[in-house]
Order: sequence, then C-alpha cells, then structure tokens
Amino acid sequence: MNFWSLVILLLSIITGLGTIILFWYEKHKPKEEQNPKLILFIGITVLMISLLLHPVISFYEKSTLPKSHTTEEIADKVVAKLKSYEKELQGRNGLIQSLKETIIRLQENKNDKLKQKALKALVNGNIIEASTLMEEAVQVSSKEAKISARQASTDWVDVGNIVYLSNTQKAHEAFQKAVDIDPSNPSAWNGLGHILMRLGQLDKAKQAYSKALELSTNDKTTKGAAYNNMGTVYRIQGDLIKALEMYNKSLAIDKELGNKEGMAIAYSNIGIVYQIQGDLIKALEMFNKSLAIEKELGSKRGMVASYGNMGIVYQIQGDLIRALEMFNHSLTMNKELGSKGGMASAYNNMGLVYETQNNLVKALEMFNKSLAIEKELGRKEGIAFDYGNMGIIYEIQGNLVKALEMFNKSLAINKELDHKNGMAFAYGSIGMVYQIQGNQIKACKYWQTSLALYKSIDNKEKMTLVERRIKKFCENSGNTIHN
Repeated sequence: MNFWSLVILLLSIITGLGTIILFWYEKHKPKEEQNPKLILFIGITVLMISLLLHPVISFYEKSTLPKSHTTEEIADKVVAKLKSYEKELQGRNGLIQSLKETIIRLQENKNDKLKQKALKALVNGNIIEASTLMEEAVQVSSKEAKISARQASTDWVDVGNIVYLSNTQKAHEAFQKAVDIDPSNPSAWNGLGHILMRLGQLDKAKQAYSKALELSTNDKTTKGAAYNNMGTVYRIQGDLIKALEMYNKSLAIDKELGNKEGMAIAYSNIGIVYQIQGDLIKALEMFNKSLAIEKELGSKRGMVASYGNMGIVYQIQGDLIRALEMFNHSLTMNKELGSKGGMASAYNNMGLVYETQNNLVKALEMFNKSLAIEKELGRKEGIAFDYGNMGIIYEIQGNLVKALEMFNKSLAINKELDHKNGMAFAYGSIGMVYQIQGNQIKACKYWQTSLALYKSIDNKEKMTLVERRIKKFCENSGNTIHN
C-alpha cells in the first residue's frame, strides 16, 4: 500500500468515528438544536468520496509498480551487455541455462538483501556490480554457523555463473571453491567444466563433467546438462560418434522431464554434428525441430541460433536464396535483442552468400557493416576475419593494392592474437596476390610460411591445398623456399 492509499484509509476511519461522535453529541443537545440529518449527510458524503477514491488510488498504485521481469528477460539483458563472450553464449552449450538457474535462485531468496541487490543489478545489466554483491553475500552467509556445505557451494556456483560473463579467472576461482566446499555438488562440477573448456583444458573439462554425471544420479536436470556438455567436449575433440551419443542421452532425459529448452539445445547440437559429418538433410531436420520448440517457447535467442545454423546448411547445399532468408531472419531478431555481436555474424554470413552469387558490391557492403560492429565491440578476431573477407572481394575485383592492404591488416591482428590458423590464411592470400602480380619469388615465400603454420596446427585439409599450389607454381620454377 502506498502513501495515498494509506491516507484515504485513515480518512475513511476518521470520518466514520467522527460521524458516530457527532451523533452522540447531537443526541445530548436540546431537542430544538438537534440536526442529525445534516451530520448524517456530511458523514455519508465524506465516506462515499473516500470509498470512490480508494479504487482509483489502488489502480494508480498498480500502474506505477516496477515491472516484474522474467528469467528470460533478465538473462537477455545480461547477455546484451557482453562483448568478449557474446559469441560463446550464443552457442548451445547450456551457459545461459546456468545463468537462468542463478537468477531463479536469487528470485526465490527474498530475505537476503544483498542477493536481492545483486538481482536488481542483473535486471539493469550491471554484471560487475552484481558479481561484487554476490561475493559479498557469500562472505556474509559463510559466517553463519547454520549454513550447509551444499548451500555455501551453490552460492559460489552462482558467483561463478555471474562472473563467468566478465572475468574468467574469478569464475575459475568461484567454481573451484564450490567444488572444494562440497565435492558432491554436481552443479559445481558442471560449472568448473565450463570454465575449463573455455581455457582449452578439454581433458580436465571432460573429467569435471564426468564427475557431474557420477553425482547427478537423482538430479536428472543436472545429468542432462552434463551429458550435453560432455558431447560438446567430444565434438571439439573431433570424436563425433561419442558426441552424438552424449547429445542423444541429454535429449532422452530432457524429453522425459518435459524440458523443452533442453530439448531445443540437444536438437541443435545434434544438428551441428550431422552438419560436420556432411549429412545435411539430417542436420536440417534437427535444426527445424529445435526452431519449432524455440518458437513455441518464444525464445528469440534460441531462434537466432537455429536460423543461423539453417542458413549455413542451405549455403553449403547451394540454396543461396533460402540461406539469405535464414540470415535475414537471424539479423532481424538480433536487432530486436540488441545483440550487436549477432548482427555482425549475420552480416558476415550474408556477405559470404552475396560473394558466392558474385554480387561483390553487396558482399563488400555486408562485410563493412560487420567490420564496423566488430570495431565497436573491440573484437579483434572478428575484425581480422572481416579484413580477410574484404581482401578476397578486392582480389576478385582486380584491385590488388586494396586486397594486399586488407590481407596485411588481417595478418597483423592474427599475429597479435597468435591465431595461427588466421595467420596461415593471411600468408596464403598475400601469396596469391603476389602470384597474380607475377612476383613468384614472394608468392612462394608466403605460401611456404602458410604451409608451416598449417602443419603446426595439423590442419591437413589446408596443408594439402597449399602443397598443391607450391608444387604447381614453385617447385618447377626453382622458387621453392627452404627453411
């Protein structure tokens, strides 16, 4: 009840009491001086005014209450604030699900003022403030003798889920504390697996997820998430058969629980495996199943992922019109979500389709739009990728000076990032420009450097392509460069 509602209520009470007192007073006056009708009229009038005003004030009170936020809305606000990890969170790896679980726990814990402040900070998209408040809340609760090891561990999981979005080291520390406090907490092991996967420690991540599976016998939700996470590790390692096995186990559990969000994630991940295997029809089937569920749930972020995946499959199949349609859907929804990273990705994909259609002007326009966003976000890997794509367009157009400029910019950033795959591509592309210009010595030198880099990361497909180029243009002309 707000101030004005309270005032109206008090006026109603005072008016009622006043009317009774006035009646009593009138009754004790001489008969010729009594006027009870006037008193009654005044009392009823004031009472009616107060009764009529009360619903008006109540309506005003309700209309001015702060809007309640769903878990989905809060998670979207948080993700919209991200830069470095936005692309990672768009993946179907359960990271947003973990964040939602933390939000739900905060919403339920209404008596903890610090946690409520942390929730409010998340609603406003203030990730750093939210993580600071959560750490403070954990430190305060840890001093309470009655708090259980499981609760203390879960609190640190929540800290990890929040700081994961902004500070890898702090997240690692939080999940490690969660595991140390309660080694039987499967959610803690799942969180630790997430951060180890980001750090590239795949074998350790697999061990963490295995521990989560072992401990989640009676917790099917966590077990389903752990299977999904294991599948992602196997997929990254190239063991696609094992990845499919894990994703299908996750899907079976989510179906049993009626967890539609989990089912959508599983279908999407299964589709990605089929796509890698080259079974594009099966991949599309899975992505369509995922999209149907995301539409039912009204999850725009999930729909964005499905549209993007379907666009890539259509592009591989050569159905460029359908591919553009999917990428346009993805772009529209990313705009609605305020996801600049997603917009950059959509523009880039559309640029590649236009390039395939030989619409080079439109392709350059898309790559430039993507580049502008990547620069705004400060995402160097994306900037390097866009420069590389623009270099290819300029090369096709015959503008070799501009092509060299783009490839050299891409190379410089990839060197800074120590991104060997990107460096190898840039060296190879620069070599192609020199070959077109007739400078075979320089071309062969750059191709040899490109080949050495591909060998260092064991990229056999690219190694074969560069070796063929060297054999064709360098070996027979005496331009082979020996290291």
